[in-house]
Amino acid sequence: MSGTWVPKSPNTINFLETVTSESMDLLISAIEEMHKSIKNGASVQLLINSAGGDVKSATAFSYKIQESGIPVVTYGYSIESAALLIYLTGTSRVAHKTRTRFFLHEVRVHIDGEQDERTAFNLAKELQRHNRLFAECVAERTNIKAKDVLKLMQKNTWLDVEKAKELGIVHEIIG
Repeated sequence: MSGTWVPKSPNTINFLETVTSESMDLLISAIEEMHKSIKNGASVQLLINSAGGDVKSATAFSYKIQESGIPVVTYGYSIESAALLIYLTGTSRVAHKTRTRFFLHEVRVHIDGEQDERTAFNLAKELQRHNRLFAECVAERTNIKAKDVLKLMQKNTWLDVEKAKELGIVHEIIG
């Protein structure tokens, strides 16, 4: 690994985007195409640097890649919010001792215009549902219970790689 902590490979995809339905569709297609071209069963390497985005899209990506059976090794720089679900899709998950960070927070939404009480109430219920969905997805792939993921989200938590490894988010720390 001369000068870099992500192994040089033609099997590497860089995801340096906001999580949207469009970016997830493109990433799924890129992973499927890369997998078709790989010889001798090597994994697709996915390098992630993302401030997150849409939780529903990240969840759909995660389940699609898991169901495909495509082996993906994820490498993380800044793994924030919904990007954590992409990172957790890795059959092997690698982090750099000093360059990787993880951020968990509650689901947020930007609202323009006037809203009435009913709309606000329904939005609050929808946000709670998305928070639970995110927490359950994280809990499925780590050593953290969903209720504890929710607590970390409520505290706007930054995790270093050692804590992330202890929680089962990271499999291997390098660097």
